[in-house]
Amino acid sequence: MALKSEAGLTLIEVVLAMAILSIGVLALGMMQVHFAEGTARSRQLVHATDIAVNKIEELANLDEGHDDLQAKTHESDSPLEGYALDYFLSWEVQRQSIRNLRAI
Repeated sequence: MALKSEAGLTLIEVVLAMAILSIGVLALGMMQVHFAEGTARSRQLVHATDIAVNKIEELANLDEGHDDLQAKTHESDSPLEGYALDYFLSWEVQRQSIRNLRAI
C-alpha cells in the first residue's frame, strides 16, 4: 500500500489562520477609529483657534473707548453659531503701559 502525500490543510491550520486574520482586521479597525477621533479633535482645535484669532483681531481694531475694552472681563452668554460644537467666548482686557515699550 502506497502512502498518499498530504495535499490540503487541516482544520486546525484553517482555524488558526482565520484567528490570526481576525486579530489583524480588528487591530486595523481600532486604528481607524483612533485616527477618526484624532481628526475630530484636530478639527475642533482648528475651529477654536480660528474663533480666538478672529476675536483678537476684532478687539485690536476697536477704539480705546469701546465698551468691549472698558470692562476688565467679558463672557458670552450664548454659544457661537455655525459650528458643530458650542463655543463660548471669554476674554480679559489689560492695559499695557507705554513706559514698558522700547523702540528697537
